[in-house]
Amino acid sequence: MRVSGVVAVLVVLLGLVIVSACARAATPTPTSGPKPSEGEALLRERCARCHGLSLVTSERESADEWRAIVEDMIRKGATLNADEIDALVDYLAQTYR
Repeated sequence: MRVSGVVAVLVVLLGLVIVSACARAATPTPTSGPKPSEGEALLRERCARCHGLSLVTSERESADEWRAIVEDMIRKGATLNADEIDALVDYLAQTYR
């Protein structure tokens, strides 16, 4: 009787391990979050090279003001093509207005 009780406990534990493993396998792995927009990616990749993001994120500007700031940064050495400028200015104007 004693051996059969141990076997029963082992069978139950094995079942729990199998169920737990199957549940983990069926659960999708979460991603690291939504993919950043092109403008956000440019802000992090290009603007943060020279100064902290808090300098940008603390500002509230119109689209025209953001464009003037971005153009000033380009004169100071930031590298952005015309499409990247538009994407960055759009992102900044929508996010930090």
